[in-house]
Amino acid sequence: MKVGSFPLTLNCIVNLLCLLNRSKQVQSSRWAELLERSERARKEVIILLLSLRASHSSPP
Repeated sequence: MKVGSFPLTLNCIVNLLCLLNRSKQVQSSRWAELLERSERARKEVIILLLSLRASHSSPP
């Protein structure tokens, strides 16, 4: 399983949502909530991966 590509995939999804949101100029609360959830999930995954990497890597 390739863990390193996972945050990039989430990042792409979030960026795509942002672009769609901007291009349509949609200001609905539903869209904003979806973007907020995506961003929060992406941050949680990155934090998780960083903590995993820190616990698995030996100090220099």
